Amino acid sequence: MRSILSAAAVGLSLLVWLLVSGCDVETNQNRALYAKHNASIRRMLVSLELYKSQKGTLPSSLQDLRDYDVQIHDISISEYTYNPSGIIVGDHSRWLLAVSNPVHSNEVIVGRLPIEVATKASR
Repeated sequence: MRSILSAAAVGLSLLVWLLVSGCDVETNQNRALYAKHNASIRRMLVSLELYKSQKGTLPSSLQDLRDYDVQIHDISISEYTYNPSGIIVGDHSRWLLAVSNPVHSNEVIVGRLPIEVATKASR
């Protein structure tokens, strides 16, 4: 009985700590999608860097990258634009990957090598 009460007290203490410490859980769907896209682009950039270091060139498509690296199989690559020659965005800079920004409709989340992720105005 004592161990059950001790476990309950520890669990309650942990819950109070999480509530007081401001555990950051995103409740806005668009901001959560932004975080997901940002993380997915970073994961794909790591895969692109590994692919390039092992094969000497970038893959011709995201499907080729996905076939190469099982670590990105859970990413819905159809949502992303990829061009090994570069995608030109609003400020005329070139990026390898792009996806619509769910928070601001006139922006895209972009990524390039060496690993860099940013938010830019779309064209």
